[in-house]
Amino acid sequence: MKVQLAIILSVFLFSSFGFKDEPKPDFIGTYGISKNHPVKFELKINADKTFSYQDYSDPNKKIDARGTWELKDNKIMLQDQTATFPYRNKWKIEKEGKAVRTRKGMEFIRLAKL
Repeated sequence: MKVQLAIILSVFLFSSFGFKDEPKPDFIGTYGISKNHPVKFELKINADKTFSYQDYSDPNKKIDARGTWELKDNKIMLQDQTATFPYRNKWKIEKEGKAVRTRKGMEFIRLAKL
């Protein structure tokens, strides 16, 4: 009887702690290189599930994108509705929302929350 009770109690404890949702990071806000750096990259994630993105690193292909976003597996997926050039649409959330990063080939970009 004690063995059965221990098994039932163990199953209950594992199931109650095993499926606990992780707290979602606070990633809503503006990300950039720094507050004092001239704007080359800027990503604004809004609470109403919209975003704006600027990439002025190539003066001949300035990117201004706006649209909606969704969160999948700690990644922000941007769905553009305005950009004329391809842009980075997958951003991984780091440090509980204090930074985001993306990668294209061997080029990495990391933006901090401003």
